[in-house]
Amino acid sequence: MIDLTDMDGLVRFNMLKKIYFDKIFKDFELSTPPKEHNCKLFNAMISQIKGQSVKHNLYIKNTRERRMKLQLNVPNTTVLCVHEVGCCGATQIAEKGAVK
Repeated sequence: MIDLTDMDGLVRFNMLKKIYFDKIFKDFELSTPPKEHNCKLFNAMISQIKGQSVKHNLYIKNTRERRMKLQLNVPNTTVLCVHEVGCCGATQIAEKGAVK
């Protein structure tokens, strides 16, 4: 697992991110949605280090914040992005919503 919630993980991530963006810069499309760039970056990073998951902090808007069209960047949750679901030991995985 790559842990982007601590300094060592962030340093490692930033090195890999630079390598990734140097490779794709000539093909970079501004019209590509930011979420797609995140996904491609995490997939490239995971394949580079033979990892299975990335733990990172994320800002998720609630209903009121979406209505207000706020663009905050301060993280309010920690998520685990899993490349292959088979590596999870969880008994239940939710694609949408919370695990109960």
